[in-house]
Amino acid sequence: MEDLRNYKVNVTDAMTANMLGYTISGMPPPSVGTLWFSMILNIFNSYGNLNAANGDLGLHRLIEALKHMRSQLRDHGTSHFCIVDADRNVVSMTTTINYPFGGGVLSPSTGIVLNNEMGDFSILTDISPDHLPPTPSNFIEPIKRPLSSMTPIIDNQLVGVLGGSGGLNIIPAVTQVFINYFILGMEPLAAVQSPRVYHRERGHELQAKAEGAITQLIVQRLGNPIQMGRKCGRSSNENVFHGILTAVSDPRKDGRPAAV
Repeated sequence: MEDLRNYKVNVTDAMTANMLGYTISGMPPPSVGTLWFSMILNIFNSYGNLNAANGDLGLHRLIEALKHMRSQLRDHGTSHFCIVDADRNVVSMTTTINYPFGGGVLSPSTGIVLNNEMGDFSILTDISPDHLPPTPSNFIEPIKRPLSSMTPIIDNQLVGVLGGSGGLNIIPAVTQVFINYFILGMEPLAAVQSPRVYHRERGHELQAKAEGAITQLIVQRLGNPIQMGRKCGRSSNENVFHGILTAVSDPRKDGRPAAV
């Protein structure tokens, strides 16, 4: 009860990583998404698998081989949205009540569905619903916040905004959409709807599954600036460019927000 009485929202600076020529801004810990995203890209880059120009197309061939796979996702307790306005102000936001309908409790005074984020902590004797073993660094303690898989990211100077919903599948989904568009050169819709690979163990066999993550993507093509009122190309702020925006909402959820 003391924790609840003293709870305050933490407002922190974004975590920034320089990856493959892009400056990427995302959430800092206890969200692990930006850390894992950076680590995955570093591993791929170390082996040269992201350089399609030199003929090393290992990841691309894998994606091609899986094109017959399709996945659908029922609604869960997490939502993500990306927003870019006319002045190129950007929001990449992931919000969650954790499980479907959160804790299954509706506040009678506010009508708000209460979350069950305590389920994101590790408990010594329990395996999580995502089949993860207990993690000592994520055990329940006073004044502590649970680890999160949220991975809302922004690529500066604005070339893309990306994020997703789907628990632990968020990180590999966001990473693969990023690779599809920025490395393999897929069109935005193809980058989002392309089949994805999720795995947690070595020696696994791939199987099609009716689960995964839902991603949202906005990209800005800077090669073809468009008229924005009196603005064309750069805005009055010489550091802001206005290119052509393309937005994709994952067709795995009918290509539209679930609440609309």
